[in-house]
Amino acid sequence: MPWLLLCFLVSVVPAMAQETKDLHGEPLPTGAVQRLGTLAMRYGGVGGLAYLPDGRGVVLTGGRVDIWDLSRGTRQSSTVVSPAGLVSVQLRRDGAVLLLGDAAGTVCEWDPATLKELRSWDTGQKELRTACYSPDGKRVVTAANNPQGLKEWDLDSGRELIAIRSELICVRAGAIYGPEGTTAILGGGYDHNLERWDLTTGQLVRKWCGIYEAKHMALAPDQKSMTVGVEDRAVEWSLDTYQALRPYKHCPGEAARIFQVAYLPATDEVLCGGRDGTIHRWSRVSGERVFSWRPHQSVVAPFAVSPDEQWLLSYGTYQVAETNIRTGEPRLKCDRHIGGIEAVAFLPDGQRVVTGSSDETLRLWDAAAGKTLCLMPGATLGAYAVAVSPDGKRAAAGCKDGKLREFDLATGKPLGEYSGHLGYLRAVCYDGNGRLYSSADDGSIRVWEQGKPEAVAVLQGHRGGVLGLDVSAGGKQLASCGRDGTVRLWDVAAEGPAIGRPASRILSGPATTSHAGYVTAVRFTPDGKAVVSGGRDGHVLKWDVASGRKLLDIARGSWVNGLVCTPDGAQVLVGGSDGRVMAYNLQTGAAGVTRSHGSSVLGLALSPDGRWLLTGHQDTTALLWRVGAEGK
Repeated sequence: MPWLLLCFLVSVVPAMAQETKDLHGEPLPTGAVQRLGTLAMRYGGVGGLAYLPDGRGVVLTGGRVDIWDLSRGTRQSSTVVSPAGLVSVQLRRDGAVLLLGDAAGTVCEWDPATLKELRSWDTGQKELRTACYSPDGKRVVTAANNPQGLKEWDLDSGRELIAIRSELICVRAGAIYGPEGTTAILGGGYDHNLERWDLTTGQLVRKWCGIYEAKHMALAPDQKSMTVGVEDRAVEWSLDTYQALRPYKHCPGEAARIFQVAYLPATDEVLCGGRDGTIHRWSRVSGERVFSWRPHQSVVAPFAVSPDEQWLLSYGTYQVAETNIRTGEPRLKCDRHIGGIEAVAFLPDGQRVVTGSSDETLRLWDAAAGKTLCLMPGATLGAYAVAVSPDGKRAAAGCKDGKLREFDLATGKPLGEYSGHLGYLRAVCYDGNGRLYSSADDGSIRVWEQGKPEAVAVLQGHRGGVLGLDVSAGGKQLASCGRDGTVRLWDVAAEGPAIGRPASRILSGPATTSHAGYVTAVRFTPDGKAVVSGGRDGHVLKWDVASGRKLLDIARGSWVNGLVCTPDGAQVLVGGSDGRVMAYNLQTGAAGVTRSHGSSVLGLALSPDGRWLLTGHQDTTALLWRVGAEGK
């Protein structure tokens, strides 16, 4: 191991063992010594977001209210408020109190200064969607799905003023007050999306809009119109004529589905949060899109605008983010991916690593320091496989758009783009001479040489996607595995089109000796005499290269997403969907050390000296482990 990395880890490992926290103060799993990225503001689910007058953020998660100092990225408090999930939050006009509603139908006013409940009442409405203050702050309207409809309440006495049964089949968007607070508007679906009710008489004023289902609604600052997010756009409606004033649609089809809307009074704009993780600003004057940015990987809901309209607090893909409304830049410049880390690789020096993510980027990291050295955008639709060249100067990314891309690790700049595959790229690897191999869902393996835009050879034989590749230490054989349940060996010692033809051996046989289903990972043992494979059947198999005979069958039990062999050939480390990496003896199959992580292990890499393991996870982080460290 390089001396600098060894010195760093000798000093840091004892401290980490005691503190069990990463650079951002978050706990590390037992046995892990570093985290690349951060879990800060990561949530399994969020029921609502809000800003306090001083700019702090409020996050509803389960029955808990978390308050964050967003300028520092630190959680100041976490308070259990309800045994049921909180689903609605609104700041009272004076900024001193939060109105909270839970799924069981309980509504309360809560003081964020004392973290205490001030008053609460049971609405009798199950599957509550929203609770909001009237314009004068003296009443509250609540909307729910069981029964479908709304109720209005006198805030001082807690007395029910009116109960209205909706004609909507589903009250998804809840209710907001109409102009002057004399009416309420319900949003949902399916025959129509919007209903306006007179709160003094209980009479239906209007029902309109027929685009399946309203997701979210907001009343314009001048109270003359409202915007609603629906299946394939957002629409602004006049509340005088009930005519559509303008659509806000950023792309064709349901990809433009809008789940969250808000007004920006200072700039007279509408803000829309979309299905694909993007947020869009639209001019209400011109109807044109002003700006878009993408802080998340999927559905943006909910979000909240800061009091000064400079920042947006949003939730999507298990992550709360705060971004600048004008530029889209995050307030906190954390070293992190915003999508799952699908693949990882060490550089030859053992100090640096590359991670590939569904967020369409690669990152080069200082593994010990946990810092990004270089960000490489351009992995279109996400990097699902990565490899590093033998000289450590290039990284290859197999992308979801069916293209193979190479990047310069010194500058982060793209070096080349290779086309030919049809379907997602699933695996990439270099041999010792820098020749590059890739495989995809189209069932082919392609062989590339630097500077040549066309593949020098195309290897066919798998019936279905090819999910894993590895080259033997001598570079003479290529192992592949795929959806057809087979492991195949190819002779790649030749040059040009003769590479890999025919396949040397197919390692498959009766169900009792082969994988049952997809084979997702394959590796040569260091001596090249055996191949180890893992699949969705939960088994890890060891095969003799010369005879094709199965030597060992290890029943892991959960899907295998990746595996690596130790340099001495004694063990195989296997990671999978259960969040564990387990070590197995390659002679006996006996299980050794287990490293556990709460999120699925998507990628595995071992340092050249075999002393450090890197795992990539769905939670957007990678973990560095000491091989041989105890874990559970």
